[in-house]
Amino acid sequence: MKKKYIIFSVIGTNADEKIEGILKRKIDDINKIGFTFWVYKSNQASPKTVQDFCKKAKTENKKVFCIFIKPSTPNGARPTKIKLSAKEFSTDNKKWKKLPKKLGPVTGAINRNVYALKFSKIEKINSSINLWDYADYLTKKSIRIRLGNSTLCAIKKNTNREVDKIRTPIRRVIAVGHLHKPFCIWVR
Repeated sequence: MKKKYIIFSVIGTNADEKIEGILKRKIDDINKIGFTFWVYKSNQASPKTVQDFCKKAKTENKKVFCIFIKPSTPNGARPTKIKLSAKEFSTDNKKWKKLPKKLGPVTGAINRNVYALKFSKIEKINSSINLWDYADYLTKKSIRIRLGNSTLCAIKKNTNREVDKIRTPIRRVIAVGHLHKPFCIWVR
């Protein structure tokens, strides 16, 4: 996948639910009501950042996709241990609406700094991607994925000559999410 605008998200388990179960549940949502919300927590990708990123891509007639990647090491993604359900969402963190009744559970460690990407399609794939082909959208430097910051917006840019780059650039791709307006929301 050689897209100009990508959101990378390291995928892991959620409480007692395995990756395959999460993907099935989210795809079922899309089949039922046309979209799903995917909860994540990352300081690098607030809803405002994601919304601005997607708007910029749209000005260039480009679409933004979320690439779900495996961590660089088997224990690289800490499982979410808390399984709380969100009840409401907001596109601006001011006006809140109840989640649609037919939407499956929107779960995770729901607190003040938890967000959700909105997808109209999720495709399971088995591929790989080179993270050195992308730069962090905010810094324009090599991507840095860390615990607690495992979702980020990225732009196509060769970073393989940078000194401070990620050590394991080739990552296994598990799924691709097609973002749907408003792209990203706050949940509570």
